[in-house]
Amino acid sequence: MRAKGTLLVLVCLSLATTARGQTKVSGTVHCDKPSDQQSFAVGDRPNHSFMITKGACTWTKPVELDGVQTKTTTITQFIEVRGNQGRGQGYVVDTLANGDKTFVRIQGHQMQGMVEGKWTYTGGTGKFSGIKGSGTHKCTGKGDGSSDCEVEGEYSVSTK
Repeated sequence: MRAKGTLLVLVCLSLATTARGQTKVSGTVHCDKPSDQQSFAVGDRPNHSFMITKGACTWTKPVELDGVQTKTTTITQFIEVRGNQGRGQGYVVDTLANGDKTFVRIQGHQMQGMVEGKWTYTGGTGKFSGIKGSGTHKCTGKGDGSSDCEVEGEYSVSTK
């Protein structure tokens, strides 16, 4: 019986440590009009297409991870467009000031020039190889094809 009680205490302490280890982050990023873009009409109804895009972003208010700021971002995504609405998913590669990278999976929906969605860290390199975390993003499209996004969430980095 005592072993079960000890195990329960260890599990609770582990969860408490994980919860305390989460650090809140926020930032603002400007994404240029995608440099690569292909669109394919589905053909079942007007304005229904699939689009693949790739573009570059720069942080106007960098996210800071363990004292290291994000510098540049590459985003590659797949979007299903129906009229003025869309649903997309993709991946982001952030390069940090120290040269390390973080990898992020994104999902979102677009309506009337606004994109809202969720993101999750899927890994990284160097100091951030064990990064975990998630959050939300809200983007506003500009007339020139660029967009500005507000990003917020939480992360933790496992130490080995």
